[in-house]
Parts: sequence; structure tokens; C-alpha cells
Amino acid sequence: MLQLLLNDLSIPNAPCSREVATARLKQFVDALRAVASISPQFVLNGPHSLADLSFATNWSLAALRNDGGCTDENIYLKTVQDRFPYGQTVAELEGPPLAGLEYRIGDTAAILVGEAALGLGLAHQFNGLALSIFSHAFWSEPGIDLRRLSLDEGGDIQEEMVTSRNACSDEGVAHHQERSSS
Repeated sequence: MLQLLLNDLSIPNAPCSREVATARLKQFVDALRAVASISPQFVLNGPHSLADLSFATNWSLAALRNDGGCTDENIYLKTVQDRFPYGQTVAELEGPPLAGLEYRIGDTAAILVGEAALGLGLAHQFNGLALSIFSHAFWSEPGIDLRRLSLDEGGDIQEEMVTSRNACSDEGVAHHQERSSS
């Protein structure tokens, strides 16, 4: 089963118009539907409940769900199983403890250079797919370069550059499906 992890850094932290927020929601749901066509039993892992997700600081999922133009998305989202917080994800997937391991946005990124990247990092750690909200063009990249920092047995920090698989649209999900089947 594909591990799908919400890219917490893509959650918008600024207001926008209803039209922009609605477009983000529709693109997000289209990406979820594309994931479901590949892995029907997927679980969306995130920092908090899907019900608490916002597509702008002034547009919560709840506010958009009640919009008449988002009826299909509202119905579909009720079928999506989510798991939160990320710590529960790590425990249930029996992954390595997060102590001594950190992922940060790479130095060549268009935004948020050096920011801690938990969702993207977990997607890399579990060979999953990060699902981003299209809040910036950067989140449409199919791969996000990260710095993976870890402690070795001697307590020294080891750094390596890795790439987390990422998608913010049905086309982005299809890109990864095509690459994995070729």
C-alpha cells in the first residue's frame, strides 16, 4: 500500500480569494482520486485531522465543503481515511524513531530553504509520496530536494542530500506512477 503523507509545509499561511482556495481544494481532491486509482486502500497521513485542513488562512476545509461548487469534493473527502499526527504514523508503520533524524528543505529550493520538512521527510523515509497543496509553484515539483541529517553512533551529525517524491495534482501522481512502472 502506498504511504501518502501530507506535505505540511505546503499548507497555505496567507489569505486568498474563495476562487483560489476552491481551485486548491479541487486539485487536492483530484490528486487523492489519482492516488486511489493506484492504491485504493491508501491512508492520508498528516500533522492533524483532514477535517482541520485549510486551503488558506481564511478558507478552512469546512468552509469550502459547504460551498455549493464543492459538492463532489465534499462527498469524496468523507471517504478518505486519514491518520494523524505524524507520530502515530511512524508507530503504526513501525518505522525508525524520529529522534536523531531530521529532514530540511534543500539549499536550492525556491522557498523555505532550511525549513524542517516533516511530511516530505517521512515520505522519503517510508518510500511514500508527499501530497502537497498547490500554494506555491514550487510544490508542483515531482521531487523535492531535502537535507537528511542524522546522528551516527559517535554522536556526529551526518548529512546527505535526498529527494522526496511529491505531487500536488493528478498529473503529478501520474508522473510517479509512470516512473515506477517503467
